[in-house]
Formats: sequence, structure tokens, C-alpha cells
Amino acid sequence: AACEARRVPIVAEDVAIRSGPEFDREIAEATDDDRLDRVASRLAGHRLVIVDRIDRIATTERQRSLGHILDRSLAAGVVWVVSTAVHPLDAFGPHVGSRLCGGIVVPLPMDAARRGVAGVMPPSPGRIIRAAARLHDVTAADVIGPSRSRTVAAARCLAMYLCRHLTGRSYHAIGLAFGRRDHTTAMHGVRVCTARIGRDPAFAADVASLTADLVGTGTTAADPTAACRPGVGSAALARAIGTRRGGRHRMA
Repeated sequence: AACEARRVPIVAEDVAIRSGPEFDREIAEATDDDRLDRVASRLAGHRLVIVDRIDRIATTERQRSLGHILDRSLAAGVVWVVSTAVHPLDAFGPHVGSRLCGGIVVPLPMDAARRGVAGVMPPSPGRIIRAAARLHDVTAADVIGPSRSRTVAAARCLAMYLCRHLTGRSYHAIGLAFGRRDHTTAMHGVRVCTARIGRDPAFAADVASLTADLVGTGTTAADPTAACRPGVGSAALARAIGTRRGGRHRMA
């Protein structure tokens, strides 16, 4: 006889919700006080754990603790739903990253998702390469070519970063789009650009403006200078993302 699975509704007591910084502090306190097993047991008692920006757990020691918590709760059948600004394998080592990639990973254009823009089509790698090249006053051929000059390398890293975060393509596919380079080259480029964004606010602002325009969520004509903040190639940034007149965007 066929059996129909009985659906059990999830109530508030079944769900644990944490922000990334909050979860980071919880793990840090548990690690310091040797209470990590207690945290793991508490989360294993829920049916669903939601963590926003789990990539904010940054230190290696706390990431190892997170791996222990994941192992305990996943073995107990707990479902995890997390958000992260970067791919799990970029944010964590293989031990934790592989567990977070074990389910469904949905890459989203970050600015489009944050602004609630529906139906946004990701830009093509070619368009991203051209925009990054113009920002650094080089050509697209330079970016995918063999040049290792500092300026070309910076444009290449930026384009790889944008390809990774706006299209969700694998490192292998990104490497192929950049002159048939190895996937490890693409991984290195993304890491270099990520590190620079973290330490250079002006560059981060330029990247954010370029990203917004590439996914169709750029600043409006009411503030045409918002995308031209000081930083790497502010004048080049204007050329990379196009001029804005009458609310219409001329895309790179």
C-alpha cells in the first residue's frame, strides 16, 4: 500500500536564526570556555538553522569549530540555510566549504539581490572583461593575453572577481574565458581582488559602482557623479560604465 508522508509544520522553536557576527561571537565564547559541545548540541536540537553572512566567521580556529558544529547538527538531520558574500570554498577551507556546498548553492548577483531587482540577467564574461579593461585603461585583448604588467594583472583580477560573483561560473570556466588559463589562476585572481577590496575603500567603491551598472542597478541620473568616486581610475570608471543622461544607461 502506498504511504503518504505526513508533513510536520515547523514552529518557531524548531528554528535557530543567527547573524554572521553574532554566530562568530557565540563560537568564540564557546571555544574560549570549552563549551563548544554545548553549542553544537543546542543547535542539533533544532530542525532548521539560518545564518546570514556565515562568511563573517573569519578566523581559522573558529572555522574549525564551525566544522565541528556542522558535523554534529548535520548528523542529527538539521537543515542549514546560510548566506555568504563569497563562494563557500573561497570563504572557508575545504573541510567547512565542502559541507556548505553539499546542498543547493545558488549564486546571485549581490547588488541585484540586495536591491530586490527581479529578472536580472548576469553579464557575459566578455562584457565584464571589457568593463574591467576600460577601468584600468587597457584593452580586453591585454586582459586575456599573456601580459603580466601590473596594470593588466589588476584588470585581469578584477574581471575574474566579477565573473565569479556575477555569473556564478566555475573557476575552470573562468580560466577558459581568460585565454584558456588554469582554474588555479582564476582562484588566485579572485582572492587578490577580494583582499584589495577589503583593504582599499576607494577601490571597493569603484568595484561596487561597476558591479551595480553591470547588473543594471547603477545610480540614477539624479546623481551622475556617484559612480565616479576617487580611487583606481575614477575617470576610467566613467568610461567603463558609460555616461548617464535622461535616466538611460549606455552600457560598456
